[in-house]
Amino acid sequence: MSAPLKHTDEEIRDAYERTGSVWKAADELGMCGQSVHERLVKMGADTSQNVFTEEDEKYLAERYVLYRDAAQLQVLADEMGRTKQFICRKARELGLTDRNWKKRPFRKWTEMPDAVLLGTWERFKRGRAGVNAFCRDNHYNVQSFTDAMRRVFPDEYEDVVASKKPKSTQYARGRDFEYYVRDLFTKAGYLALRSPASKSPADLYCMARGRLVFVQCKLHGAISPDEWNAFLDYCESVGAEPVVAMRGPHDRGAEFRVIVGRKDGSKSAQPWAVWELKGA
Repeated sequence: MSAPLKHTDEEIRDAYERTGSVWKAADELGMCGQSVHERLVKMGADTSQNVFTEEDEKYLAERYVLYRDAAQLQVLADEMGRTKQFICRKARELGLTDRNWKKRPFRKWTEMPDAVLLGTWERFKRGRAGVNAFCRDNHYNVQSFTDAMRRVFPDEYEDVVASKKPKSTQYARGRDFEYYVRDLFTKAGYLALRSPASKSPADLYCMARGRLVFVQCKLHGAISPDEWNAFLDYCESVGAEPVVAMRGPHDRGAEFRVIVGRKDGSKSAQPWAVWELKGA
């Protein structure tokens, strides 16, 4: 059974006739402009327009370069109820194709169709630039770009961004070690997930039947008292084993320790014990 339509044909037709614009109707109805255009076409409605208002110019200016770079100008044309040739001609008239034109950032990334997000994401992946450089070169808001790509491409985002980091940095060594430890847990039968961009006290979440292990990956095992205690509290709050992974002898392999107590900032031995990774 198909899901019910969010808006009826009558509601869409009424919004379009009242506003005289596909994208205005879409904004009023909380729909994607392309979806409204497709529904109107199926209804046989005439979406051709002759008047190009100042609002239309602003709409085109905010989107043209982004849609063009994502190879999705037809989507923009459909949203505006125009032909692709028409909006390209208007873009030239408005100076949007001039290299010296200062590109305007996209107004709301949440309004961007998935097709445009995909085109932008593929362009980012093909290039060498990291997030900051890519957004600077394209006049994108870094936070808006990051939020949109993380939302739509959650399984790829962190790995793609990490792959653009210089390989020689300490960050890269730490990241590569996290991947290595994650793969060890996976081979042992755990479902192992990385914490994106270290947004939590744990680097890895490892789950198996009846077992939950949170892992902090430290190349040399060094953890400050505050970080140590925060990690321990985090694990205890959900009943997870607090495990620290570090490089083995001669900077090879991995060794594991389980935290058994809090750090008090003294020079006494760290309250942890040897922990073995066994098959789940």
